[in-house]
Amino acid sequence: MAIIQKIRNRAGILVSVIIGLALLAFILGDFLTSGSAYFSDARSNIVEINGKGVSYQTFDEEYKTFENEAKERYGKQSLTDEETEAIREETYNTIVFDKVFGREFDKLGLAVNKDELDDLLGGQHLSPFVIQLLQSQNTDLANWKRYLSSVREMQPGTPEMNFYVYIEDQVYKNRIMTKYSNLIKQGTYVTGLEAKRRLKEISNEVNFSYIVDQFDAADSAVSVTNSELKDYYKEHLKAYKQEASRDIRFVYWEVIPSQADYAAAEKEVKDMITDLSALDAQNSIEYINANSDVKIPAKRYTKGELKDSIIDAFAFSSPENSIYGPYFEENQFKAAKVIKAEFLPDSVRASHIIIPISNENYAKQRVLADSLKKMLENGADMTVLASSNSYDENTKSIGGDLGWFKEGKFPPIISDSCFYGKTGDVRINILAEQGALQIIKITGQSTPVKKVQVGLLNCELRPSESTDAKYRIEASKFGTQNNTPEKFEAALKTGNYKIVPVNNLRPQDKNVADLERSRELVMWAFKSDEKTITDRIYTYGNKHVVAIVDKVREKGYTPFEDLKKTIEIEVKKEKQSATIAAKLKEASAGASSLSAIASKLSTDVKTASNIRFASYQIPGVGFEPKLLGAVMYLPKGKISKPIEGTNGVYIFQVDSEIDNSSTATPDIQKRYLENNYYSRINYSLMDALYDLSKLEDFRYKFF
Repeated sequence: MAIIQKIRNRAGILVSVIIGLALLAFILGDFLTSGSAYFSDARSNIVEINGKGVSYQTFDEEYKTFENEAKERYGKQSLTDEETEAIREETYNTIVFDKVFGREFDKLGLAVNKDELDDLLGGQHLSPFVIQLLQSQNTDLANWKRYLSSVREMQPGTPEMNFYVYIEDQVYKNRIMTKYSNLIKQGTYVTGLEAKRRLKEISNEVNFSYIVDQFDAADSAVSVTNSELKDYYKEHLKAYKQEASRDIRFVYWEVIPSQADYAAAEKEVKDMITDLSALDAQNSIEYINANSDVKIPAKRYTKGELKDSIIDAFAFSSPENSIYGPYFEENQFKAAKVIKAEFLPDSVRASHIIIPISNENYAKQRVLADSLKKMLENGADMTVLASSNSYDENTKSIGGDLGWFKEGKFPPIISDSCFYGKTGDVRINILAEQGALQIIKITGQSTPVKKVQVGLLNCELRPSESTDAKYRIEASKFGTQNNTPEKFEAALKTGNYKIVPVNNLRPQDKNVADLERSRELVMWAFKSDEKTITDRIYTYGNKHVVAIVDKVREKGYTPFEDLKKTIEIEVKKEKQSATIAAKLKEASAGASSLSAIASKLSTDVKTASNIRFASYQIPGVGFEPKLLGAVMYLPKGKISKPIEGTNGVYIFQVDSEIDNSSTATPDIQKRYLENNYYSRINYSLMDALYDLSKLEDFRYKFF
């Protein structure tokens, strides 16, 4: 038993270590298997608020809701890049708002009940959001209330119901945010003392005399230690907050058409002109619209309307089917053909009646339109018929009058029916896009003038694929051969490259310098370490790009080394300031006037006149807020203590004070300060809460 006990004692430590290692391996193994999911989740976060992440999947689900609502609102199947970007921004802001402010609202018990919400949506106290919506949709309150009654009966998930839910959500948020900001406003108060001080600051003027001993940045007698610089940095750390940013440089190869490209484009345009010369008017229009970079406007021009004076002169001095060109201008090969030349009114006046149509009611509405047309042709009053039958809210009250107009104001179907008719004619137009029938009557025409329709064949000179490949190969060769910072810098010194530095690039910047749609390069910069070089060629517009990250700044505080030179100036200034202040204090001891002090210091007494607290600068002194504040409150005739300012150390004396406060009262200033506080609350509240929420924006990782 004794032997066994000895073995146990000696092996105890070893066994403990082995067991401990086994447990650690077990824990780490479990963490690394489940923890891999943790790290994966962290990487998938698009934003973090109070340490809690919102995943890209959650963001995307919310985005799709906003996207579908926008498509319904705009009546589109797909959205433009700009609209997509706007919806992404709205989605992000909504998620952040809900997370940050939702917690605040819950803590305070803030809410908007159903009765209050109904009142804001369609009652006596309409929400500003609803008022703005009605104005943008040109809808009155009665129609809006009818819409609310009908939409609330619809099934969830329908486009109409989704749109209503969006409106309701916006109204709710608008109202609860107003309640929250009002609570904050009620916590602000302006005292009578503050109001009197404000009155003095804006009204009173002072004339004062002063002595200044300015700082000398080049004074070699002032030395500082690294320890002093670090102490200053720590004391002022809050002033050195920074947002994430990057400094990058990029080298680019601009793809320029070659002489071969020029010759090929010129031949192509000449071949088009040959084809065009054999075509009639209608086929000429179709041919040009199919081949030109500029479509033919659906209008005829009067003399002087064409911007190009040469083409204008050609069009009005040449017969139909004449062709001018080709000629090269603004990087385009151009030609012009006179399609038509005819005499038509310069402007016309007309009135109309609009009748809505659908597949179901077209036959019935067409009978009504034919009846109205016949009545007008028989002398019926357009004013009466329009006011009782037209659905155009903008013109029905004025008899359907469209006023005088020139070609181009309305679509061709409307324009042609007026400019090719005669006064008194009545026609029916089918406006398919508007879903309506238009009964239009010509009520006036100006004297006919010569008008021409001109076809402009514009073909931009573009680089060929072989030309583009040449520049891409050059860029790729540079990137491959100079894939380290040392090689990159050496190559820039020896070659004649186009280099563009870009400083303080931000995570949500849409473009880099003037590179078209270069968001991808921004994302690369924020995913890369310092001195990283692009591992592939980026192409934007006609430029192939290779870039390097020069400087990485993460969100937080600017590193000490980046600020060392700036801090050194400030610390030297502090030391100089203390030395100068001691010297001025010693010189002023026992002195009865500034002149006596100036004499001891072998300097002059200077003056400043008509200075107010609101003055941004003091003439002859510059920006000195400490001096300005001291001057306003020192009693007249008293010599001040040394004031350590921005540019030097001052001793001053107020010579005279002018009181201009007779036309203002403290009450007015109190209201001014209250309004100022309230406005600051409105724009500062969100920034303050976002800062307290430790918000981290990772959108640059995804789009």
